[in-house]
Amino acid sequence: MLGLLVLGTMVFVSCGKKDSPKAAFESFANSVIKGDYEKAIDFYAGNEKLTKEEKQAVARMLKMGFEEQGGIKSCEVLEEKISEDGQTAELKVKTVMQNGDVEEDVAHLIKTEQGWVMGDM
Repeated sequence: MLGLLVLGTMVFVSCGKKDSPKAAFESFANSVIKGDYEKAIDFYAGNEKLTKEEKQAVARMLKMGFEEQGGIKSCEVLEEKISEDGQTAELKVKTVMQNGDVEEDVAHLIKTEQGWVMGDM
């Protein structure tokens, strides 16, 4: 699934709520649903190392990937499992695309000083 493939490579490092895995994922997903791909770039791991041109290129890739299926209509966290040590989490998520496709996948998150973030790039 293209949507979660892209989502699964992103990390939340600024903006949005990150006090729980679910809140972090929903903050990112809401940016994507609204089509605010440039804001979504702020959620990439290492985004602070990207040049302005690189961020713009990544935003264009995100837009193409999500809009290929008409964009995301909704995204719902079905289940949240936090590890015993409280440092990692898995979210079972359901994504409904604008074209009617429904996809379920697992998002992997880690806890950082900035809060909960999605997997690594």
